[in-house]
Amino acid sequence: GPQGEAIYDKFSAHDREFRQIGAGIWHDTGKWFAGGEWSRAYTDTMIAPGDSWYVTGGYRFGKLTPYLTYSGTRTHFDNIPSLSGPPFVVGGLNNLLHALLRLVNQTTITVGTRWDFAENMAFKAQFDHIKPENNSNGTLTNVQPNYDLGDSVNLLSFTLDFVF
Repeated sequence: GPQGEAIYDKFSAHDREFRQIGAGIWHDTGKWFAGGEWSRAYTDTMIAPGDSWYVTGGYRFGKLTPYLTYSGTRTHFDNIPSLSGPPFVVGGLNNLLHALLRLVNQTTITVGTRWDFAENMAFKAQFDHIKPENNSNGTLTNVQPNYDLGDSVNLLSFTLDFVF
């Protein structure tokens, strides 16, 4: 109805402008490296406007490269609307709407290492401590019912990179 159409008109990406600005700096001596980037998005669509950034650094020991990264993201929606009506009618729609227009506020600390074990091949092990903030589930999707907003999450990942 009219309420849903107004929400669509406000957040639709159709014929809307999306602007982004970013800046970064890097220094790499061959052994040590450090850098960082910042980005700000401007939009009036369901793609949340906001800031993202990271700083990172590491040191190369032959074929091993340990690194440390600190990053964050903050979205800036003025308010997230809800449909009014009987809960059995609009409850699921509001859950979907809030999932699409959710605030993404989190910081992440990453510790990892890269092992260049062959030409054009590397193995990476990485640990991320993700901390959603301000009543947000951060970038986590498919959040389960027993998850408390703001709880931190630890993630251990292993990847194999190769060029062919």
